[in-house]
Amino acid sequence: MSEYKFRVKFIPAVNISKVSIDLKFHTKEEAENNLNSMAMLLLFLQDQGLMEDCSNVAWIEELVDSVWEELEEED
Repeated sequence: MSEYKFRVKFIPAVNISKVSIDLKFHTKEEAENNLNSMAMLLLFLQDQGLMEDCSNVAWIEELVDSVWEELEEED
């Protein structure tokens, strides 16, 4: 399969750590599905009291001319 063109950058518990998790994908749809799944899992864990309520941040980047660029959100 072709090279990875998209990645999800995710920083869990921003108030505790600045370490990011980078996950690469072949398509934008795969990256969006992963981002949504991570968000739903974190909300579930927090709602069930299994995890502290922390601020998390995540975004999708696209590989353009060998440089990762953040995708702009669509309206």
